[in-house]
Amino acid sequence: MLQSQIPDLVINGDFNNRLSGNLHISIPNIPNSAIIARVSHQLAISTGAACSSGVVAPSHVLQAMNFAQNLIEGALRIGIGKFTTKAEIEKTSSLIINAVNKIQQLL
Repeated sequence: MLQSQIPDLVINGDFNNRLSGNLHISIPNIPNSAIIARVSHQLAISTGAACSSGVVAPSHVLQAMNFAQNLIEGALRIGIGKFTTKAEIEKTSSLIINAVNKIQQLL
């Protein structure tokens, strides 16, 4: 759903060899802080790894992978638990899509 509604969205990392329950995406040219500001009251979402929690800096991992700056600045990490329902995933997708659309209107 996210990719169909946000065509520029990039899924970060390998499609097959990845950490279960962890979705890491980038939305180019949309600041991750702007998305988080709009959805943080409804979602647990972050800009980077749990080990860098509280650090306001570009992801050193994405920098080491030579990601473009607009992908690093648009990076989001979304956790999906074993008890997360399909309805919760769809609601999360809708919240992120709506936030991106509103931000794009402002830019």
